[in-house]
Amino acid sequence: MNRWEDGLTENIEIKLSKVISDICKNPLLFVSETDIHFLIMHELMQIEKISRRYTTNCTIGKNKKGNKSTNKYETICIHKEYGHSDIKKKRTDIVILHPEDIKKIDGPFRLKEKDEWILPYYMFELGCDTIGEFETHFKQDIDKVKKSKKVGYVIHIERRFCRSQGERHKRHNLKYQEYERIIKNMLPLKPTNVKIIIALIDIGNSDRIIKSKIKLFNVKKNKFEDINQKNLEKGILDNLKE
Repeated sequence: MNRWEDGLTENIEIKLSKVISDICKNPLLFVSETDIHFLIMHELMQIEKISRRYTTNCTIGKNKKGNKSTNKYETICIHKEYGHSDIKKKRTDIVILHPEDIKKIDGPFRLKEKDEWILPYYMFELGCDTIGEFETHFKQDIDKVKKSKKVGYVIHIERRFCRSQGERHKRHNLKYQEYERIIKNMLPLKPTNVKIIIALIDIGNSDRIIKSKIKLFNVKKNKFEDINQKNLEKGILDNLKE
């Protein structure tokens, strides 16, 4: 008998590779990070195990006889902005709960068990067009998703509009060099259940020729590399198979 989790990680990573590749090739698909959340959730919900409904432990109330109904509310296993019992007022962008844990849910509004947030099987933290402290954001994302029961994913997509080759261009290059330094320093400390995808996208214009529009952080080589759009989906999947 197949278990719920059998083959699920592989299916999730195929879907992630597809949607992230599409976003990188078409960076106007998102205005904000919320758009990326929607695109990823929509793709993941093509997996039947994830879109299927599962029974919780929340009764629908009393039946006509005045007794507690044995009928229970249902929910899906993928959710947004799910909380942490050990980190107050913090939420994870996207989570996937295991059906065995869904059976324990007795809190109807927050999908909790005994007033505690359930530990997700998969966790996803996303970032884009980071303003301010990339290092702080990146570290906080890792700290959140490393608690996942199976795998935690940290996905960052950074865009720049290549309008000139002057000072603005130099500042962007320095910023991206700093990103690479930060990632290199953090990777040795990264828990084994955390996987990262970080892409840098140059949005072109009619006044400039851009040699390569997409750079992907290669976790095996520990550096950003130019990647051909034809190889992008495979490159992302290879990174997830580290």
